[in-house]
Parts: sequence; C-alpha cells; structure tokens
Amino acid sequence: MKKPILSDWNVMRIIRLVLGVLAIGTSIVQHDVLVGSIGGLLVLQAAFNTSCAGGDCALPPDKKTTSSQRN
Repeated sequence: MKKPILSDWNVMRIIRLVLGVLAIGTSIVQHDVLVGSIGGLLVLQAAFNTSCAGGDCALPPDKKTTSSQRN
C-alpha cells in the first residue's frame, strides 16, 4: 500500500497534489462541497498516481483508415 504512494513522484503528480490541497482549503473556507470534492479527487489521483494527465487514456488510431483516407 505504501509503494504507490511513496514512489515515482513527478512534476504533474506534485501539481495535482498542490491543486487538490488548495481546492480543499478553499472549499473549507467558502463552505463549497463541489470544490472540495474536486480537490479530494485530485489528491487521490496524486496519491495513487492515477489519471489521464500523462496521455495514458488515449485510444489507438483506427486501423481501418490509411493516411491517404484521412486527408
């Protein structure tokens, strides 16, 4: 359980963590549940290193079309 949280930290992961903590702090001050939920999501994404920020969720190109058909 500690390995995904403590290893492989990069710039985008730190940015997600900082933005999430700032959003949670803002939601506490302004009593805004939606902003707090988004902040919680960002913190969880940073903690477990899951998201589409690195382009991991992109679909592969369609194999049926060729380069001449796309133009």
